[in-house]
Amino acid sequence: MKILALDIDGTLISPINEKNKIHNELQYLASYCQDKQFKIILATGRSKEEIYKDFYLIDILKPIFLITNCGMEVFSQDNNDYIEHIDYENFVNNHDDNELFECEDFLKRLLPNIYIQGPERQFKHKKSYYIHADDIPVLHKYISEVALKYKNTNVVVNFESKHVHFLDIQHASISKYGALNFILTELKIHNDQALFFGDNGNDMSIMMNLKNAYIFNQFQDELSLFYGIKNKNRFLGSLPGPKAIVETLKQDICDII
Repeated sequence: MKILALDIDGTLISPINEKNKIHNELQYLASYCQDKQFKIILATGRSKEEIYKDFYLIDILKPIFLITNCGMEVFSQDNNDYIEHIDYENFVNNHDDNELFECEDFLKRLLPNIYIQGPERQFKHKKSYYIHADDIPVLHKYISEVALKYKNTNVVVNFESKHVHFLDIQHASISKYGALNFILTELKIHNDQALFFGDNGNDMSIMMNLKNAYIFNQFQDELSLFYGIKNKNRFLGSLPGPKAIVETLKQDICDII
């Protein structure tokens, strides 16, 4: 078994996409994955309910797992529904919050203009903020200090920008990558047998830890700046979407499996 993990917004779909075109491209992706024996996982910042608003994603791609809210929750396929993965829920609940709160307080002092996102974006092990544009140069100046300060902890800070600027503070092992790694371990699938496609800051935990991870490059300069990414080959120049994902797989598949 091989795994293809996919972000949703900005990767599979975007507001400028025509729905009919996206449906056709999703069918193309689903057929390719079936032919190459890939199982699909959706790994998104959305909640399960928000994924269901675009149920055609599930109906066409038939993912075996949903990783939601940037790794805070995992749902496993159960006939035509998805149920909360109890083992992952127990894994999440076994983590301590102290380091996360310490990092959160540090960043709030560093960035006085950040303000909390809505309650639906707050979890025991993840705190989400909006960041004012004026604070971005400050964050860039001190991001390496933050990374160094929390290098030996289980905290990760994700920055992303899509019209507005977001800052997530969460446990490294309870992130998109943490959840994906949990699933791969459970399925006894080696890291090299999984691929990921994303587009922004909350995908960085996977980008930095998974060998075969790609990011669509509309945010390349920003992400390289904040995360020190030197491997430019993992940024995709084509426009996001299922067709671009398949074309990348066709080009690189011999190197991946």
